[in-house]
Amino acid sequence: MKCGASIAMAICLASGCGSSTKTITAPKDFWSGHWWPLQDVGRNMYDADDVTDRYWRFLQATRSPTSDVFRPPTATEQERALHQCTGTCSAPASDYCGHCNAWTAAAMMEPEPTDPITKTIIRYGTLNAAGQLVVGGVPVPIEVEELPPGIVVDTIIVVFEVGHQKGLLTELWWDYRSQMFGDVHGPGVPADEWHEAMESWEATGFAFEKEPGDPVWNFPVHEVTLRFKDRKRGETTIRDVEATVEYVRSVDEDFVGMATDFVTYQYRLEILRDTIRSGQWRGTTKPGAIWRPTSRESSGNIRVIDRCVREIIDQGTETIVIRSTADFRRWPCP
Repeated sequence: MKCGASIAMAICLASGCGSSTKTITAPKDFWSGHWWPLQDVGRNMYDADDVTDRYWRFLQATRSPTSDVFRPPTATEQERALHQCTGTCSAPASDYCGHCNAWTAAAMMEPEPTDPITKTIIRYGTLNAAGQLVVGGVPVPIEVEELPPGIVVDTIIVVFEVGHQKGLLTELWWDYRSQMFGDVHGPGVPADEWHEAMESWEATGFAFEKEPGDPVWNFPVHEVTLRFKDRKRGETTIRDVEATVEYVRSVDEDFVGMATDFVTYQYRLEILRDTIRSGQWRGTTKPGAIWRPTSRESSGNIRVIDRCVREIIDQGTETIVIRSTADFRRWPCP
């Protein structure tokens, strides 16, 4: 995670005494996704016939066997090498025991996949002496049946359920640029910076680390209800704040929509001439960081390529017919 510079700003707040309430709502509903653990618990991206396997199978079925997609490593091999830890999660994977940071960014920046996608690839050719399907003079790996005599048709069907699509988008957002207050592995974000960031980022939305330290749990924020109670101390307004955060939680892989949960924080602000001068957390509960993604930087898996994922999701369900080498799709992707 690459963090941008802090934003220095003065947030105008109404001074005076009394109680009030304010609601900060995300500009859109961020979708719930799976955190895709790095350990062999539950369901993993690198499981057989799962996210990276289906993605790679589709690419091999639609690309020429002379292309790089037929050279190692596969997407699944690369995923296991980079994002699998065995036993207890320890270095080098101790900082990221899952993909919650990447899912959070994807949920905020990408449209939600809501329906399964079926890719049907039909390849026509002839059999050579080795029993291989030859398309335009090039042998290709096949699942063969003969229809009719002398003509070979190889049909491959790859289904991308909602969870597979969300998993691929999550992998794309493993590394991204962001703006952040606090430190995901540190003592927590200062209360005044937390408050200023919430007010400043309402138009774009934001995410947070639910509590300081390890393990790190990041979630998109759907809505924050702020309850203020003010009193005067000379020219300074002492504002006690209760912030109830409704955040988008992690779910099973194929869930569609937004599932939420709640956490409440309390803090005190000192305000002088409509400018926050300081802030202090009250109680034992506080967030670790508040942040927002600004742009995607790179995939966490060099074999999970942005243009290829877009091809799968954007073109949706389709039938692809390959009768000659001219029909193979371009590698890495259009």
